[in-house]
Amino acid sequence: FSSPAFVAPLARATGTTPLGFIACEGDRDVAGLHLYQKRQGPFKKGLLPPLRAYTSVILPPDAPGALTEAATTPVASLLAAVQAQHDHAFCHLHPSVSDLRPFQWAGWVATPLYTYTIDLTDHTSSRWSTGTRRTFNRNAETYQIIEDHAFLPHAITMLAAGYERRGRALPLSAGVTTSLAHALTDAGLFRCIAARPSGQDQPDAVIGLLIDRSVAYYWLAGSQPGPAMTVLIGATFERLREEGVMQFDFVGANTRSIAEFKRRFGGRLTPYFAIEAPPKQPFGALQSFRHFLRRHR
Repeated sequence: FSSPAFVAPLARATGTTPLGFIACEGDRDVAGLHLYQKRQGPFKKGLLPPLRAYTSVILPPDAPGALTEAATTPVASLLAAVQAQHDHAFCHLHPSVSDLRPFQWAGWVATPLYTYTIDLTDHTSSRWSTGTRRTFNRNAETYQIIEDHAFLPHAITMLAAGYERRGRALPLSAGVTTSLAHALTDAGLFRCIAARPSGQDQPDAVIGLLIDRSVAYYWLAGSQPGPAMTVLIGATFERLREEGVMQFDFVGANTRSIAEFKRRFGGRLTPYFAIEAPPKQPFGALQSFRHFLRRHR
């Protein structure tokens, strides 16, 4: 989510300006952060655009889980640089960043969020709920599992229908989402896998995955009501494991009905955190006034 191959097309799709911050010690990069900046009148906001799961502080692979004093210093420098260039800033930390103290010490507010993650190296259907396992076993033979980017329009159509059932609209228009997926495909980051009923031309479920080395992210997904998505997810787990992908991230489990569906696949409930910088004045006062007006309409 922080590679230029992902950041640049998403910034174009969302009309934001990507900014990169890097803290260095001598010739060594020790921490980094990508943000998407958008103007709101005279103010500058660092925000989380649609379809971006994480805008996380990036640390070296050898950084300790509990940050040492030496490790907190570059993080503090990053946060200070972000605050200097924004009237308000907001990020979603990657689940691997669990030590919140540098953010709290800098005055940022942290809010817990959750996702389900699957360790594909030892995950089997025995960990699924009884109902999910029964649905998969009963219906698996009735679907063909096909990887083909030609199914992308079906994914977006079904995704839009799912949003509509919840009284919401797509975060980005269908055309913009399609263009973004094509750009990520060209960068080697995106894969499209479908479950199609045997003997039919149209899929009943499609998953658009983001693949980063050994991790797969459940990014775009749409299905007809019925067993197809359960079959597709189970088959996708097996396909990814055979290819050497080690982890599957459901990318959020914060909406009750969606979280319950994901929970049934036996993953680990994994916290991650939204962090928010204290808004500068007068932007903070303006936001407070707007919230007051919304509450009293």
